[in-house]
Amino acid sequence: MLQTEFKSQVDNLMNILFGAGVASHATIIEQINYLVFLRSLSKKDDSAIVLDPSAERIFSGQLSKFHWDNLLLLNADALFNTLEEIFRQLPELATDKTIKLLFRDAHVKVFDKPTLRRLLHEIEKMMAGLEKAAASGHTDIFGDMYEYLLGKLSQAGTLGSFRTPRHIIKFMVDIVDPVKGETILDPACGTAGFLVAALEHIKDKYTSEEFKKDGRYPMDLLKPGERDFVYKNTFTGFDSDFDMFKFGLMNLFLHKLEHPNIKRQNTLVDTAGDRTKWDVILANPPFAGALDVDSISEDIRMGTRATEILFLRYMIDHLSPNGRAGVIVPEGVMFNSTNAHKKIRQILVEDAGLWCVVSLPNGIFNPYAGVKTSILFFDKSLKNTITEILFLKVDNDGFDPGATKRKIDKNDLPEALEVVNKWKNAIKKESRLSSYVKKTAISNATDYSLSPERYQATADYSNIKWPMIELSEVCDLLNGYAFKSSDYIKLSNTLNFRMSNIRPDGRSDINYNPRYLPDNYVNKFKNFVLQDGDVVIAMTDMASDPKILGVPTIVKKDNRNLLLNQRVGKFIDIDRDRIYIPYLKHVLTTQDVRDYYKTLGSGGLQVNIAKKDILRIKIPLPPINIQKQIVEELNNYQNIIDGAEQVLENWKPTIEVNPIWKKVKLGDLVDVKGGKRIPKGLTFSTNKTNYPYIRVVDFKNNTVETKNLKYIDESIFKQISKYTISKDDVYISIAGTIGLVGVVPIVLDNKSLTENAAKLVLKDREIIDKDYLVLALSTSTSKEQIKNFTKGVGVPKLALDRIKSISIPLPPIIEQKKIVEEIEKEKAVIAPLQELIKVYKEKINQKIQEVWGSENIKT
Repeated sequence: MLQTEFKSQVDNLMNILFGAGVASHATIIEQINYLVFLRSLSKKDDSAIVLDPSAERIFSGQLSKFHWDNLLLLNADALFNTLEEIFRQLPELATDKTIKLLFRDAHVKVFDKPTLRRLLHEIEKMMAGLEKAAASGHTDIFGDMYEYLLGKLSQAGTLGSFRTPRHIIKFMVDIVDPVKGETILDPACGTAGFLVAALEHIKDKYTSEEFKKDGRYPMDLLKPGERDFVYKNTFTGFDSDFDMFKFGLMNLFLHKLEHPNIKRQNTLVDTAGDRTKWDVILANPPFAGALDVDSISEDIRMGTRATEILFLRYMIDHLSPNGRAGVIVPEGVMFNSTNAHKKIRQILVEDAGLWCVVSLPNGIFNPYAGVKTSILFFDKSLKNTITEILFLKVDNDGFDPGATKRKIDKNDLPEALEVVNKWKNAIKKESRLSSYVKKTAISNATDYSLSPERYQATADYSNIKWPMIELSEVCDLLNGYAFKSSDYIKLSNTLNFRMSNIRPDGRSDINYNPRYLPDNYVNKFKNFVLQDGDVVIAMTDMASDPKILGVPTIVKKDNRNLLLNQRVGKFIDIDRDRIYIPYLKHVLTTQDVRDYYKTLGSGGLQVNIAKKDILRIKIPLPPINIQKQIVEELNNYQNIIDGAEQVLENWKPTIEVNPIWKKVKLGDLVDVKGGKRIPKGLTFSTNKTNYPYIRVVDFKNNTVETKNLKYIDESIFKQISKYTISKDDVYISIAGTIGLVGVVPIVLDNKSLTENAAKLVLKDREIIDKDYLVLALSTSTSKEQIKNFTKGVGVPKLALDRIKSISIPLPPIIEQKKIVEEIEKEKAVIAPLQELIKVYKEKINQKIQEVWGSENIKT
């Protein structure tokens, strides 16, 4: 494990380059990599000469002047020029294929020459320290250093943003357990984390304990030919990204695997006709975006462009007859209903020997990839003998699911590994993490779903008639206290829990529009104090917006006090031997219950339900152990929804601004023109015409939603036709919800634009890209400017002239397009989360309906 002092030195190297104006994480790490690699090559030469003075050296002949020790003696100007010369000549003069490849298209990108020299000497200082640590037994500390450096890519959200956490890689490698003489493939190897972990696993497996005590792993338990096979024939990796490809090669080199079979190629496009098979495949392939159908290799086509399915097909096809694999996939592979998803699940179960599925925690790839994932383990040698498939649900992996990735005490991986290893030996170990599903049950399902809940014996209650009892049999209801507005104070440690703190989706949000009460009210109104976990229900709703009426929630509080407000009911005197409190909340969320409440409502503008009517409702009452099973399943679904929603909420397009980019006012880049309202006295058409009228309420996700469009007649359109917006323009809302930006879809090209929005007409498309402009105006910096420019008494508005004063960073047009492309890739990753949320909300609804069975609500 890399020591803290060396981590700080790596951070220091990056900070040096940041200070010199090198803003791109990828560029910083690339430049550090090249210099570290140059030093490593020089030290390799030095070691070779000690062992054999006649040994072939890298830095000999014309290249001898490029030895690292010579570089340390150069002044800043000479060093810059010499490094440029090195990068130019190494690909031409070096005899080693790996070196030729790594330095192809390499350039010095640190243009501040004194900074470059300082960087070189700081690297020397760090690497010399690493050598001392290695001499003390830390034999893999160079690899640890490199892994830490690559981890910075993930933190930056660039290139390595989907780099698999090292502890997850180790978990997978330990389960797959590669052995001597086997070939290993990662078809989307990136920085080669899986290949490095597999090498470490083999070294540990075939090194005697006496060497391990000294921190050395020479694989002394292998014969010379077997060791030679490990280094020359075992490892293969493919990656289409040239930067990642180079980083992976360097990573393996620093782990003493100097000539791996790493190829720069797109596995899904460039492998047609290749029949090579491997004994072991380990991978976390990219599952962002979709390929062009015509570019997909004919061997793996499945009527889909989804990369996760295509990678799985490739891996199954390229496993040897007794081969085995561990692969990370997005959760959608488990249950999505497309024909391609169903087919790949069928192949996994029937042909690939799927034997274990591990559901990973939410947020394991945070902060830059929030897709819920699982690991599939399959073994072709078992395909005819498997009768049951093991499903494991890992809730905690030892790290906080947030962006900081802090270590925590909760870690299910050791227990999961124990269960898996026993299962590999046909021992079924019961665990809170595990469930076992008969293969025939999955095969008999028409869609081959890999959601284990579907097959659990206790999961389907639709045909069971549970006893129906009135709520009053198991609980009572306390209405809150009617606090007055005069009771509220500016700030305290005591909050009033009101109707608005129950959100329409059933969440408890004590921070929504908070109202504070004096702290001494806690004793004064102690009967109305709320505790964490209390179930409360909304007893009132506005007739104009009936979203809260009858919504139950479980109170989630912090260290502050909560006092129950009037028209919020708290369930009290709950018979805990008969009803499980979370079950009570869930069973009251059905639409039938909500509709029933509405029929009982009374009041004028407000709809009220009385305590007696809530307590008269009849609910199904299974045994309490069944209630707990139901709640656990519903909570599992909700956790997936919460994780997906958190990612959708937190993801924002970001532009990593290079300090050398100019900041330009919009007025220099675009013409700002307003929209037009429908002439006074005229109205929208009652029919769908050829003339949609685009309003601010139609703006969503940087485009225009078409499902709720209003339309105008041709006669009105002719009067306002000059105020239409083109697909080549950018819109920005200037009233209502101000600052919404985007472009209109092609079907709305040259259609009418509301007066509450302006269009930005690009002056020169060789200078500014419209999609980049949308991104730039969506950043927090631009939104702050928009907020400051928004003025008005009563109704705020963003004046057209003020829009011209908004400034944005302006990189070259090529860089703009690259930024847009990267953001689109990120969008493609999070887009499936909407479908994931939809699927699991429907699962929750179905489960609750199953609990109710065919019974209607009766009173």
